Amino acid sequence: MLPAMLGAKSRWRAFTTLITCPVCGDAKGHAGVLSEGTVPLKPVELDDHKRVFPFELPIELVKVSYPEVFEFLKKKHLDKRFPLVKLVEFQGRFGLYLPIEFGGREVGFQIRFMSGKPKYFNRFPSYVLYHYDYVSPPTCVLVEGIFDTFPLPEYSLAIFGKRLSRRQLELLKLKGFRRVIVGLDADALSDAISTSRWLFAKGFDSYFLRVPRGSPGDFLREELLSFPCFDLQLRKHSLEEVLK
Repeated sequence: MLPAMLGAKSRWRAFTTLITCPVCGDAKGHAGVLSEGTVPLKPVELDDHKRVFPFELPIELVKVSYPEVFEFLKKKHLDKRFPLVKLVEFQGRFGLYLPIEFGGREVGFQIRFMSGKPKYFNRFPSYVLYHYDYVSPPTCVLVEGIFDTFPLPEYSLAIFGKRLSRRQLELLKLKGFRRVIVGLDADALSDAISTSRWLFAKGFDSYFLRVPRGSPGDFLREELLSFPCFDLQLRKHSLEEVLK
């Protein structure tokens, strides 16, 4: 957090009487500052029975108070997509707080820390496909992480890793997906091909996407749609052609 500044009363508000600090979780009460417009969210439990206290800030204040978060969002082309950003501070580190919904309710969360290790903290059921409630059959694109779903939100499902589990496969069948494009990170092309073969063996019309570098979330929508997509006979198409 930035320290309070002289003459900045209109922008900062002190919290000295709160029973629990909405940023660090201190239940003893202490003096500090929160950006004007900060909205404390419901605390959530970590695996070690500690709690994190998410809070929400307008993107304009994130740019000033949390420049590393803003630069990360800008790199992912998300700085203009989210007027409000959910954040947490935990054990001296801060990061993005990403709620995970499934079946119409919030079932967990992921925290993407800006520094230190581990980079991610996850707490959600292992079978979850991120964005499952919002993508409609018959076609979907499987990606590794949450940020990879944003360029093509109407198609993309995150599998949280490089391998599709059997339970996740059953979810694809249950919703009626028939055509599946496996679009993993550039360093996981062999995993994308093997997953595409597995999906084909299970009755899906399957393809794999070749990303030139990084991950799908590093690119704009127009760039991603132009990347080559292959069927299992190695016939080349653009992703846009396969989606159509």
